[in-house]
Amino acid sequence: MPASGINGKIGDALEGHLVAFVTDRALPVYWLNKTGPSPTPPTYLETSLTRNNTRPTAFRTDTLKGLFQISVRSPLGVGNNPADEIADALVTLYARGTWITRDGITVRVANSWAAGPFKDDTRWHVPVIVDWFVQNNL
Repeated sequence: MPASGINGKIGDALEGHLVAFVTDRALPVYWLNKTGPSPTPPTYLETSLTRNNTRPTAFRTDTLKGLFQISVRSPLGVGNNPADEIADALVTLYARGTWITRDGITVRVANSWAAGPFKDDTRWHVPVIVDWFVQNNL
């Protein structure tokens, strides 16, 4: 069921932009607030969305901002290259200046980057951060 509120629509738009990418690569995803694949696959993605304060502008719009994180998780012992390559492709997918329009809103990407990889329990973890904003007409 599609989201009706602006925050739900933002999450749907950001995740929707990811669908073709993961489908082409057969990458399983643990989507926002949803259960993931079972059993846990060797390499998978996990998403999370954080929102910042709304900032009013002089043009009867509010600017909503936040971060969308896509965590690339792969098994230890296979090196970091597979996870790093996926992370680099995600940064390209959410390149600075990308506009994602869905359900009457447009999410714009201000910047994106891959953070440094680290070991997380039995997985290699590479966070990809997407800095986004939406101008919401009142």
